[in-house]
Amino acid sequence: MNTSNRCMGCMETIGGGGPCPSCGWDPAAQPAATQHLTPGTLLEGNYIVGRALGQGGFGITYLGWDQRLSRKVAIKEYFPQTLASRQMGNTMVIATTTAVQDDFTHGLESFMREAQILARFGDHPCIVSVQNLFNANGTGYMVMGYLEGMTLAQYLVKEGGKIPFETASRILLPVMDGVREVHAQGLLHRDISPDNIYLTRQGPVKILDFGAARFAVSERSQSLSVVLKEGYAPEEQYRRSGNQGPWTDVYAIGATLYRAITGAAPASALDRLHQDTLASPRSSSIPMPAAAESALLRALAVRQKDRFLSVEEFQKALIPPTASEPAARVESVGLKSVESVELKPNARSPFGWGWAVGALALALVVAGGLVWTQRSPSQPAEVHPVLDDIAPVKPAPAPTPPPPNVEVRKPAVRDKTRERADQLVGNGKRELEEGHYDAALRDFRQAVDLDPGRRAETQALIAKTRKAQQAEAEIAGKR
Repeated sequence: MNTSNRCMGCMETIGGGGPCPSCGWDPAAQPAATQHLTPGTLLEGNYIVGRALGQGGFGITYLGWDQRLSRKVAIKEYFPQTLASRQMGNTMVIATTTAVQDDFTHGLESFMREAQILARFGDHPCIVSVQNLFNANGTGYMVMGYLEGMTLAQYLVKEGGKIPFETASRILLPVMDGVREVHAQGLLHRDISPDNIYLTRQGPVKILDFGAARFAVSERSQSLSVVLKEGYAPEEQYRRSGNQGPWTDVYAIGATLYRAITGAAPASALDRLHQDTLASPRSSSIPMPAAAESALLRALAVRQKDRFLSVEEFQKALIPPTASEPAARVESVGLKSVESVELKPNARSPFGWGWAVGALALALVVAGGLVWTQRSPSQPAEVHPVLDDIAPVKPAPAPTPPPPNVEVRKPAVRDKTRERADQLVGNGKRELEEGHYDAALRDFRQAVDLDPGRRAETQALIAKTRKAQQAEAEIAGKR
């Protein structure tokens, strides 16, 4: 197989050796991590594997090239980090020990079912398409459509940390429409957050993280910490016997909206159970309608009985439908200026940006969580739970030139945001050393909210902090 005429960093045609003139990829570069497939690896006799786009706790996503159809694709590989290993230069994936082999296999089976779920929503404007599914190298692969854009988390960083209520509503209304469709099929998402909402250059807002492997593995694990995003997961997700339903996703959508307009995610639901100090947006001088604020705070109620029972109820309370627009529905979302469209439940959700975050695959984070809720007796019951969040592996290719007549935001805003994230990480490390664990955790979480690119680093620091906190508690308990 000759891949010398195609760049493994962007899949554009190149003339010869040396860095790619389009994206700067160096053909001599080694994989970003030892467990990644070597760029140029051939899968299923057709798909050329390029650079790794991202990696989360349960999968690696690669840029790929479909030789038969001559187009870019995104290839997701099942690779649970705590259960699997692969030596550099080798393609085979194996369980780390015989003790976890059953867990690895169980997660793989659920990963393969994940693609079948996504295929059922293949024509949905808010869900990425699945093109192929196959087993190879002792694991499973999902081939999906490749689109350019950025996650809502990245968009928030680009905008300086937060956006106006009207802008956030335009982005989230089609997300809510899509989640309603998912709920209508008897499924829950269970992992909605800014990381799992994708703003495409092609048009629609996409809901990411529809998957199975992460939750499937967590069901057999003693810890739920690997599957929950603090601030976005309601209290019932922390309990194995917790009563989950559409209200579970209502909480996550509310938390995502709260994060978008205030610049900070709500405190952990467990912390709020102990002491709820959630500040209302308007009390923090966030301009928004009083009725919308009331709807948002109800969606974020700690106890499920106090929340909306459905996304539709939340949606209607947040943006009341007019007589001519009795119900919201899913539509494509073009990249237009926010000011040009009147806000209403089924309005398109336009937003503009002055620069693109480079080419990212929607599949970069397609790995979240579906579980069955109620179904009619004629419909078979299956389990399709949660998958993973993906942290960027390396900087994206050079940014695409902005559209005509669009003001390019100066990089100073983004640099300032990253400087603040650096400061928070530094503060957190000092607090960890001094034994101020709660303060350290708070700083680490705020840092990743400001700069999602630091997710892998901050997650490691959060895990280290929790371990130290637990060790101190155990010592205190023995005294």
